[in-house]
Amino acid sequence: MAEKKDTKAAAVAAEQEEVQDGLRNANMMTDKAVVAAMEDIEKEKDTKKKQEAKIQICVATYDNRKKVLMKRKRKAEDKLEKYGLEQTHALLERYLGVKCEIKDGELVPTKTKIDEKERLTAVEHKRELKKLNEEMRKKEGEIDDEYRKGVEELRNSYEAEYRWYLNDW
Repeated sequence: MAEKKDTKAAAVAAEQEEVQDGLRNANMMTDKAVVAAMEDIEKEKDTKKKQEAKIQICVATYDNRKKVLMKRKRKAEDKLEKYGLEQTHALLERYLGVKCEIKDGELVPTKTKIDEKERLTAVEHKRELKKLNEEMRKKEGEIDDEYRKGVEELRNSYEAEYRWYLNDW
């Protein structure tokens, strides 16, 4: 009987050891799993790089397009400002009755006279300046509206979802 107990005990001990070895072997990393994990890591790196490139391309495209809109606005404003300067100068000449030049920031009258029919009185000069200023404000508003429409279109574009990278709200 002692032999049966020893045999049973040895069988149970052997079975327990086999189970532990089986579990240990099942938990061992296989070459196939390591290769698959390395491939997944490479895929994740590629995906991350692709996403970073996509973000940078879209951010640069958005920023470039917005700068073009801003440049167009500044160009229109500069053109309007030049027009305003020319008109105020012409009104002043009509008020003074002589052609004038600006040299070193000073108004210098020339000897060329303005026709009597084109001359302005002080009241007419103020009225004409007021009209000119109203016209300029109206054109400035149109320039601003055009710029806002362009920015709105840009913000509705695909690249706009990346504008937060530029802090452009």
